[in-house]
Amino acid sequence: MEALERPMIKLCNEIYPGCDCFFNVYNGDITIKQFYNRQDSFEMELNRNLNETKGLFQIRKCSPDSITHIFHLIDTDGCFISDKCITEMQSKNKKLLDNETYYESNEIHAKNSQAIRNRNFKKRTNVIKLTQFKRITVERKPHGYPVGKSQRSVVPYSIYYFSVHREHCFNNELNPSLLEKQFYSIADRYEKNPKLFMSLITDKDVSCSNMSYQQSWKLIEQEQFQLLRKTNINCILNNIKEDIKSYL
Repeated sequence: MEALERPMIKLCNEIYPGCDCFFNVYNGDITIKQFYNRQDSFEMELNRNLNETKGLFQIRKCSPDSITHIFHLIDTDGCFISDKCITEMQSKNKKLLDNETYYESNEIHAKNSQAIRNRNFKKRTNVIKLTQFKRITVERKPHGYPVGKSQRSVVPYSIYYFSVHREHCFNNELNPSLLEKQFYSIADRYEKNPKLFMSLITDKDVSCSNMSYQQSWKLIEQEQFQLLRKTNINCILNNIKEDIKSYL
């Protein structure tokens, strides 16, 4: 999600001056790392990432009690689609062969269809669980842990999606090439134009405008929307506004 860091920070600073917005990038996909049957199993994995060399606590040197909200951004990767809509690749089209998956508006073609079904089941199960979390415990571990005392704080948590992925939402590319996935294709375009960024994430055809956080998740679970170009990150702006009110 590095591509969104600069435009998101720029937009938040323009709308809410004085609001500090930091990104912590997870290397890989935390939603398919393991099954999070309990909240503390997710918290353990998240805190491991926050305390890594390039994690938020090491880079920013901030304390857990300075965090007012954790906004978790993910790609859905079509995880809510029915298993019957995932098929084995048969086409000899080079673009199909160069990718593990190829998306269409109502189905997913895959080199290994069963592997995608398994991935989707794990991701879908975890994402549904994560949408139920309201607050999570974050912990900063001192250098040389377990020696020393860790710092903990319970902070609000919410999770947001790009469907099918961020390139689909921002560039309208359902099956982007490797070149089209490059970091600067999104970052450079929107960092210099926050109004363009704002217009996209609030566009009625792409965003979940006039919906609550809970309604936006119900939408993407519906069959007719599961592979469409959608995002609910517009809901973040409302949450930031409420967080600022409660923090002041």
